[in-house]
Amino acid sequence: MNDPTEPGGNSDVDTLIENLASEDHLIRHEARRGLARIGTKIVPRLQELLRSPSERVRWEATKVLGAIGGRPALEALATALPDSSHDVRWTAVEGLIEGREVAYHPVLHQLVVHSSNIGVREAGSHILSHAVREGQASFLKPVLRALRGIAPVFEVSLAAYQALTMYHRAQARLDTAALRKPSPNPVEKTR
Repeated sequence: MNDPTEPGGNSDVDTLIENLASEDHLIRHEARRGLARIGTKIVPRLQELLRSPSERVRWEATKVLGAIGGRPALEALATALPDSSHDVRWTAVEGLIEGREVAYHPVLHQLVVHSSNIGVREAGSHILSHAVREGQASFLKPVLRALRGIAPVFEVSLAAYQALTMYHRAQARLDTAALRKPSPNPVEKTR
């Protein structure tokens, strides 16, 4: 059976992807809905679309990725933060904000790699400000200070790297604690 996410694997999927470039906003809307229903299996195809020369197609791809959510989609969405289009970047920002803590790693990674890109810094500031304001992640505060600092190009990369390190350590502690936690015994022992 053909995989609908492979090029040429399913003409319906190919048509939905082609429809993202339509002049008709209703056709584009239906294409987004259809692709979002496919879910994470379509993420690689959407990630390819983020490199399209068409701003409209890149914007539509970010909308679909935001609707899909989850780690693979958010990682792909974060790669749109350096996009030359303000609209594409801010559509990615909206999806990443919805992703909450799952978005921290890919956003911090983009700040490490693209700290010289003002669009990435603005997007990162908006996403991380939202997270801190919601009380989700105080470890992001130093990154926000760096983003608002005098020399963000130099400070942001280091602060984001340090936050990533803290994030990974916290995740490792959670994973270790989960492994050590005894599983409940559903059968009571009787004497």
